[in-house]
Amino acid sequence: MASAALVYPCGTEYRGDVVDNLPNGIGQLCMASGVVGTGNFKDGEAHGLAVQVMPNGNMYVGEFKHGRRYGKGTFTFANGMQVKGIWVDGVYWKGDIPNQVYK
Repeated sequence: MASAALVYPCGTEYRGDVVDNLPNGIGQLCMASGVVGTGNFKDGEAHGLAVQVMPNGNMYVGEFKHGRRYGKGTFTFANGMQVKGIWVDGVYWKGDIPNQVYK
């Protein structure tokens, strides 16, 4: 496994472990949209534990599978409110959601 920097035509950049010119291992993906993902990658996608920070200050810390939130995680809004639970295929499935989230 080698460490490298990859720059994609869309403006996305990856720095970290690379196998066969794909993110594999530990690294950081900075997307052109401003979303930054740091953690484990497999075959070019977030896979395992990672942190995803959005440009608006929202943050997800938890498990990923094939590039999507999948498993246990905590989503923290920029205002500090948290949602903890289980995600399946990128969608919140079950856990603790404070009432303020729905207001």
